[in-house]
Amino acid sequence: MATSWKTVIVNCLILSVGLFGGLVRAVEPDAVVPLWPGDGLPPGVKVPDPQNQQPDAQGLIRRLDKPELRVFLPPTDRATGTAVIICPGGAYGLLDYKAHVAEFVADYQQQGVAVIALLYTVPTTADLALTEGKRAIRLVRSRAKDWKLDLQKIGMQGYSAGGHLLVNLISHSDDGAPQAQDPLERLSCRPNFVLLMCPWNIWTVDKYPLKAPLPPVFLACADNDNVSINFSDPLAARLKELQVPLLYWRVQGGGHLAFHKPNAWGTWMEQVMPWLRHQGFAIRP
Repeated sequence: MATSWKTVIVNCLILSVGLFGGLVRAVEPDAVVPLWPGDGLPPGVKVPDPQNQQPDAQGLIRRLDKPELRVFLPPTDRATGTAVIICPGGAYGLLDYKAHVAEFVADYQQQGVAVIALLYTVPTTADLALTEGKRAIRLVRSRAKDWKLDLQKIGMQGYSAGGHLLVNLISHSDDGAPQAQDPLERLSCRPNFVLLMCPWNIWTVDKYPLKAPLPPVFLACADNDNVSINFSDPLAARLKELQVPLLYWRVQGGGHLAFHKPNAWGTWMEQVMPWLRHQGFAIRP
């Protein structure tokens, strides 16, 4: 079943870039930071000829062996200290960089929010993606002073497989291990807020050990999204049971591409920014 859904998702991504076309907008990061030290490969992973491919003409990264963070900071006069770490989707087989990262950068920067793209290993597994998600937020916390970020305002956003990664992450977050040899492991991997866009239904909700306290969650899904709706509905119910601050934005139509430009993206910022501010984020000092 998982394999068939993976095929559906990848086909959806290719269809979207075929319909809406265009190369990835030239958005240069302020910094590119390797996720792992040394040779840049995840611990214990050996790759004879490691490659980090750039987005192709469709905006898709099809192979990335050395995961990294790409940092896009807002103008100084707009900065709010809030950051969103974006985890793109692609069924853990690729990364849809154009639709899930590049299209977001300018919109968030204009609102004073830093965008930090987590380009995790692909192809990958759920376990490795989780490990890299935890590593990413710890690494961002370690660089918060350099990037003028508020340690209490670092959130994460994920589309499809990226959403699965985040539900998995908040189910297994911790405050760090004070005695860890690696200084990063001493830092919290709990995001301060989570934005879920069409999270992938690779597992059922009962497979995630969700328990309070959890960060505020903004969950978005289309009512005809066969890849996500039968996961998003029970996930929303479970979060409400746990009394998590939740906004569930359930749109009509659009399928799994409902939040790809030029679909509901115009209204995405109109929905998510007031919610973030209501939660105490993205507010200029």
